[in-house]
Amino acid sequence: MTFSLLSLLGLKRSQPAAELMTSDAKRELESHIEAALQAHCGAAGQSSLFAQGLRIIVSVDGVRISHESASNSLAEVGLRDLNVMQSFLVIRDEHLAIPRDVLQDIAGEAARALVRQIRALEISATP
Repeated sequence: MTFSLLSLLGLKRSQPAAELMTSDAKRELESHIEAALQAHCGAAGQSSLFAQGLRIIVSVDGVRISHESASNSLAEVGLRDLNVMQSFLVIRDEHLAIPRDVLQDIAGEAARALVRQIRALEISATP
């Protein structure tokens, strides 16, 4: 899934860092993450979200779920690092599948973590 990063973030090149990531942009990012999670689960099964090293990556090309880091990534978060996922990992059942309705919770937590990284990146790049 691709999108214009500047459009998604609600950015203009001259915009101050304090104005980054409007509420609408955060919701849109969350929606892109949830769609990527659903696509991944559709292709590999819901239990695949527990795989070691699987991460959500935001780059200028969009949002993707991958085991490999992207050289052009703006932000990444490991799925197993999210609190929502940690609560499922406690069960320790290798055949456990995450219910589809929990994907929205995962997307929300991931979006918050990714937004923090993007804001830090933009703030550090501001002269």
